[in-house]
Amino acid sequence: MIMKTPLFCLVLRDGDEWFIEAEWPDGSIEHVRTFKAHADAVDWVKTGSEAWLHDRTIEEKRLKSRPVLGPLRTFDLSSADLPAVRKNP
Repeated sequence: MIMKTPLFCLVLRDGDEWFIEAEWPDGSIEHVRTFKAHADAVDWVKTGSEAWLHDRTIEEKRLKSRPVLGPLRTFDLSSADLPAVRKNP
């Protein structure tokens, strides 16, 4: 399996904030973090991005492994088509 990894980009926003964005192979862009100092942003890319990617991959796998629920049912509360409710004694 080929791991898809993003290209991390540092973007200066509003003249005083550094955004880290991940550009994925499919072209989508995801905001990752915001830093006040350029050096802190660079440091995160060097030291924190691998852990972020690992955690994100685990979360993505967890979400994909969740069982698929059936369609949601809606009920008109003003009519009698509500399901029966049983109360525990």
